[in-house]
Amino acid sequence: MNRKLIVFDIDGTLLNSQKEIAASTFESIKALKAAGHHLAIATGRNYDLAKEVVKAVAFDHYICCNGSAAFMNHELVHSHPLSKEGLARLVKVADQAGLDLIFQGLYGMRRHNELSGDKLVSAMTSFGSGEPDYDVDFYQREDVYQALTFHSVEQEDIYADFTEFDFVRWHEVGVDVIPLGGSKAKTIAILADKLGVSLADTIAFGDGDNDREMLRLVGHGVAMGNASQAVKACADEVTASHDEDGIYQSLVKSGLIAKL
Repeated sequence: MNRKLIVFDIDGTLLNSQKEIAASTFESIKALKAAGHHLAIATGRNYDLAKEVVKAVAFDHYICCNGSAAFMNHELVHSHPLSKEGLARLVKVADQAGLDLIFQGLYGMRRHNELSGDKLVSAMTSFGSGEPDYDVDFYQREDVYQALTFHSVEQEDIYADFTEFDFVRWHEVGVDVIPLGGSKAKTIAILADKLGVSLADTIAFGDGDNDREMLRLVGHGVAMGNASQAVKACADEVTASHDEDGIYQSLVKSGLIAKL
């Protein structure tokens, strides 16, 4: 049997609605490891926010910041931070529009605005994170791999002139800002190549808008039952939700693991 590369999103996929990893998911991961498959995480979180999950599942490979950074065997093998010039312009436009910003380095995250607005609080609370500390100069000192901006769909034209960044919505008022052309999908392709696994032998599980491209790219994309219809339309398979043992059910169905 060919060794597969199996990639999991974190929020809404590996984690259920209680922000926990289901027992069936832990057992599925054990079985996949025993069979010799490569396992990886692909998340919008930076390493600091992802590390507890990485340690819980004991994965050696993980993609952070929506593909702007990737680790293989715990070593950084791909790095694509946002440009300093683009960030300075982003700050200017956001400040003029009164929008909150958060900047993520690999190992830290800071908010740009001294006082957090309701949209920032709502979006960050949705995945169990609080407000990061305030540091107005963080983006100037550190490499920023992803920015987060907080605005409604109706306000999206505020950033229409930014050709150096991609804006990926992950919440009704939360949007990730990543390098143009960057994505989980492109970095999965880089990781698969380094591991010697074809994309045809790569499987991905996800639920969010930032998972759509990776679900289309891999040999078999699995959308969680809690995903939107737009995300499900990108997948080869729709499994049960993150609260209904969706990962386990899909892996049993595919024959990659035995029924527990």
